[in-house]
Formats: sequence, structure tokens, C-alpha cells
Amino acid sequence: MVDGLEPYSNEYVFASVQTLNNRLKDIKLSPDYYDFIIVDEVHHISAATYRPIINYFKPKVLLD
Repeated sequence: MVDGLEPYSNEYVFASVQTLNNRLKDIKLSPDYYDFIIVDEVHHISAATYRPIINYFKPKVLLD
């Protein structure tokens, strides 16, 4: 997700927290679509910008 472009596939998505947070309301994926999510900069996970993302997605594995 970059420069307003949508990915061709949602199999793998790399996005900044800000971009993903801004598009969260438009995401047409079920919360359990991803089996595995990796959160970079995990020391920020308690920040308000991360909470909506963490609360929306329900992966089998959340690596943080």
C-alpha cells in the first residue's frame, strides 16, 4: 500500500501503521483473513495508532 495504490493481491501486504490505519474502514477482508501478522516496531504496540489494527485483525499468529 503506497501512494494510494491498491495491491493486486492481498496475499502479502506490507504497509505502515499510518497507511493501514487510514484504510482500515475501507478494508474488505474478514478479520481472520490473515493467518500470520508481524508487527514491526512492537515497542509502540500500546500506542493509539496500533490499537484499531490489533483489535480488527484476528490472525492465528500475531508476532509482536
